[in-house]
Amino acid sequence: MEPQSPSSQRLLSPADSSDTLSLGSTKQDEPMTRKEIRGVIIAAAWPQAVVVLARTAIDMTNVVVLGHLGTDELAGSAFATIVTSMSSVILWQGFGDALITLTSQAIGAKNPKLAGVWLQTSILAISLMSIPVGLCWWYTEDLLKLTGENGPGPEVIHYSGKVRPIISAELSKPY
Repeated sequence: MEPQSPSSQRLLSPADSSDTLSLGSTKQDEPMTRKEIRGVIIAAAWPQAVVVLARTAIDMTNVVVLGHLGTDELAGSAFATIVTSMSSVILWQGFGDALITLTSQAIGAKNPKLAGVWLQTSILAISLMSIPVGLCWWYTEDLLKLTGENGPGPEVIHYSGKVRPIISAELSKPY
């Protein structure tokens, strides 16, 4: 059996198998305090929180601006936003959140090459899924017409179609 280096002995030592948390701790043998753990979690979470706030701000801006035009315009924007929000969950919360999870695991495992592979795979998957989602957004007016008498009125559906090109442009934004 080969002699082990001091660093590998430290990795295999019984002290490392304890139930204490040592995420990013500068002191090898001391567990992190609650305050340090809170700092690590906040440092990891704030970028995602900013992204969610930015996405919400886009929809809120549309509502505020169109609310000044009239109730039919506002209703048309709201229905167009419903269609786009329901279909965009696939992209942003499906693929986007999966990318965050897989990339953070790869970085945590000190494997930046795997993180890059996950990023490239995610970009490809999001690009491919943007095609059917974009078609759904492009035909928002036609989709709302399928709701029949129980859906919005013809004027509101018409305004949904007018808002559609603006909302469709949001699909190409990098989030």
